[in-house]
Amino acid sequence: MKKQLLIGFMAFFTASGFAQQVQRCSTMEHYRQLIKRDPTLGISRGINELVMKEWINTHQDGQQHTIINIPVVFHILYNDSTQNLSDDVILSQLDVINEDYRRLNPDTGQTPLTFRAVAADCEIQFCLAQRTPAGQSTNGIIHKYTSVSAFGDYENTKFDVYGGDNAWDASKYLNVWVAAFTNSNFLGIGTFPNSVPPESDGIVINYKACGRIGDHLMDHYNKGRSLTHEIGHWLNLLHIWGDDGYLCSSDDGVNDTPLQTSETYGCPAYPRYDSCSSTLPGVMFMNFMDYTDDECMNVFTEGQKLRMLAALNVDRASILTSDGCLSVGISENEIRKSVSVFPNPTSGKITMMSDKMHIRSFEVHNPIGETVLLSADETSVVETTFDISGFSPGIYFLRIHTDSGDAVYKIIKR
Repeated sequence: MKKQLLIGFMAFFTASGFAQQVQRCSTMEHYRQLIKRDPTLGISRGINELVMKEWINTHQDGQQHTIINIPVVFHILYNDSTQNLSDDVILSQLDVINEDYRRLNPDTGQTPLTFRAVAADCEIQFCLAQRTPAGQSTNGIIHKYTSVSAFGDYENTKFDVYGGDNAWDASKYLNVWVAAFTNSNFLGIGTFPNSVPPESDGIVINYKACGRIGDHLMDHYNKGRSLTHEIGHWLNLLHIWGDDGYLCSSDDGVNDTPLQTSETYGCPAYPRYDSCSSTLPGVMFMNFMDYTDDECMNVFTEGQKLRMLAALNVDRASILTSDGCLSVGISENEIRKSVSVFPNPTSGKITMMSDKMHIRSFEVHNPIGETVLLSADETSVVETTFDISGFSPGIYFLRIHTDSGDAVYKIIKR
């Protein structure tokens, strides 16, 4: 044990000159504080792990069969113009997470050959929210002036009363707060599923580590990977070494990530070994859930993908039915209030019913926009039913045409 501690100590202080000052991620520290205040949280999380493992055991092929779209709202908190990141910066950050979670990132070629067999397209995408919780049109980016020049407590970013910005409905949106901190080398923190109240659920990112364009970015943390890393925690991934105190008996709960003694800093050459992985393939330090520099991160594994999909289907299932990615059309809000679509999710029939307007026709599209079901044009219909029992499981989009206009609904085939 003393030898392992010494190895971890030396790795921390010799990997790079700046590593000893940077606080890459505080997710586990935050979670441990929560456990101290409420020990029952650890018990409930343990039970939840068993439920997720059961889901994983029944989905070993690793294929979601459809792309999951997660609506994101960015809360940009600024005290000066430097902190007020432009929409172009946020769009660059959105591009990063979409590339990383679909394995479309341009640096996939840097993944060692020994690990490419388990590299995953996680089939998860992110959109800027197109509608507010109240149904109003938005671009998903909030710019808010704050009198706080730098936050000493990252949690304060989440509340108006402390100079932050209140969360949008966490069951329907991924909230990302971007701000300056008194510890300017603090990069980010995410919340595990069901670990905090809804008003605190989401991710906090240092504005100096947000996006991949602009003069505000820190050296070595300028590729947008801090958000990629923290979203992994939001989807229930652990650090790749498992935060287990330099032990080799437990890790991140994922079979295809090698055991690892501790976090990795800087940008080491491959292969790299430690006391937990002393032979090939060695340590997977290029994994998004390690602590290496942004330019060295490039891969999620199939096992990590399964764990994230389990979180989305168990703990964060409500996000699957969010309409946050759907734009608001003319009169669409009123149509959606009037036309009920149920049951949803379903394995068979879906009913559309309205007491105020006539449903003239409808069609169903798959996630890539192909029409998979088209009704005949009808008049004076206030209730109609269709069957999707023959569809593959996944997410579809139902467009309803009424006398008053059109509306789009997300439907899920179990």
